[in-house]
Amino acid sequence: MNSEGRCFLLVLALALSGTSAQTAEKKVVPTISVAKTESSGVASWQPAMGEGLAQMIITELSSLPNFKVLESVALDDLRAERALGESGEVSQAESVKKGQWKGADYTFKSTITRFGSKENNFGGGGFAPRLPFGVGGFSVRKSENEVQIDWRIIDNASREIVPGATGRAVGLETGTGFNFSSYHGGGFNNNREFMDSALGKATMKAITQIIEKVKTLDVGPGARTVNSESAAAASAAWRRSRS
Repeated sequence: MNSEGRCFLLVLALALSGTSAQTAEKKVVPTISVAKTESSGVASWQPAMGEGLAQMIITELSSLPNFKVLESVALDDLRAERALGESGEVSQAESVKKGQWKGADYTFKSTITRFGSKENNFGGGGFAPRLPFGVGGFSVRKSENEVQIDWRIIDNASREIVPGATGRAVGLETGTGFNFSSYHGGGFNNNREFMDSALGKATMKAITQIIEKVKTLDVGPGARTVNSESAAAASAAWRRSRS
């Protein structure tokens, strides 16, 4: 082979290696949405509490490189923004169009299975039941606070729970508790009194345990993306066979 041929092969090899590197860099990051946190047997649980805890989880998950978090709690606000264009208050050129939202490969689901404070002088030392918001003046002063969260990641297309993407996180903290009589709704994530309380710190400990586990996961694209890519490849192959 002459020098020109060797030079051509070298250039081709470099080009192919560059393409491979770019392909590796463009690894598809799966998308995930976060469902509102629910409760199992927790007295006086309110939907606002579940939304606040979901907001906290969204904030932490958004810092991870192995998932792209899609908004799932503020959907009504996003729909309101789209409605501005549909009503003509925003120009068509700048309006948000229906059908442009991205789909989520996975859903992060969490359930609070323990959320309370234990006082040595309360009812023999059991976990204190929670009064409804705005009722009474019950306030935990010095107590043992425990938050237990069961969680899992679900493939939206197949409904399968991702292997290894499930667990139970427990946060414990001793100190000043949270006065529930002063809580009047809204998310815990923007309630400084709650975040500074021992119960709030126990909550963050449990969430941190979850995030430490999730950031080690390498689940890849979900069945939704895989099925879409397979369908696209089959369609392309069919078109090539017809040409």
